[in-house]
Amino acid sequence: MTRFCCRICLRTLPRQSNCVLSDKPMNPGCVVLLVESIATVIWYCRVGLDSGWTRYEYDIGRQKLFVPTSDGEDEEKTPICTIAAYQGKFYFITRLDEIHVLEFSPAPVFSSLEIAYNEEFEYVYRAKLFLVESGEELYMAVLAYRGLFGRDTLDYEARVYKMDFS
Repeated sequence: MTRFCCRICLRTLPRQSNCVLSDKPMNPGCVVLLVESIATVIWYCRVGLDSGWTRYEYDIGRQKLFVPTSDGEDEEKTPICTIAAYQGKFYFITRLDEIHVLEFSPAPVFSSLEIAYNEEFEYVYRAKLFLVESGEELYMAVLAYRGLFGRDTLDYEARVYKMDFS
């Protein structure tokens, strides 16, 4: 029989937000992370340690907009869109050549690692990236588009890479 010792009420989140656990909920220091993917805001709570949610506004850089805003802005803060937990840390990707790491010690600390990739990415026009934890391993799934949108044919493929942090 499973026994629950504490309860966390989840915040109301905008659509397309993510909720990720850093570890098993009963392990000391497990962080519940809520990511608002349309804003540069995260909420976190350490199970059994924090009495409530902590809001944290982050800045991990800027990205170009496809269409400038009405006031002429052509850049915006880069949001975290897809995130996964692996070995007590959180990982997310904003570009093909870089993976970001979010650790709590105890406050949020952001860092990044370069992704070593081969020449096949040089021919990718556009890609959707997903990080997936499975079987205590971290994988990057890529839906790669090689052709230009709006053409008669669109060449795409799915790829999966096992992440190696050694």
